Amino acid sequence: MKPAYQKVLVAVPPPNHELYAKPLDAIRRAAASLSMLPGLHLNFLGVFSVAEELGSGGLNLMPPEILERELALHKETHRKSIEEYTKWFAGNSISHSIHVDNGDPADIVLKYAKEWDTDLILMGAHHEHGMFDIFTSNVAKSILKHAPCDVMMIASK
Repeated sequence: MKPAYQKVLVAVPPPNHELYAKPLDAIRRAAASLSMLPGLHLNFLGVFSVAEELGSGGLNLMPPEILERELALHKETHRKSIEEYTKWFAGNSISHSIHVDNGDPADIVLKYAKEWDTDLILMGAHHEHGMFDIFTSNVAKSILKHAPCDVMMIASK
């Protein structure tokens, strides 16, 4: 039998969408429960898509320096929201780190899960489209199919 989880990637859904309010809370509760395991480190990962937020057509017309500034602004906005989301962990000296990246959510989660030699991916599900839906159903399916480790899906009530 493998030892207890040590490296957990917590996929934090977009905080600015009402569909994710319940999953955000459920993910935080599950991460807090897991944080009691000795030696555990939580990697909170927020993924955003500047193409989705700004519209891909506008990106093609943007001068590179403006696009770079927009990317930095979006990254900082998402980082601040995750810092707020993880205040309890910081306040209780729970070993954790915060990461934010731009791109396809499934690709980014899988990339970091491999890079960090993750033992467990913790992600939420909402019930608007189906049982295994987070971000979008295709994201969840892709992560479940290609994950290099265990995946825990949290469905909120």
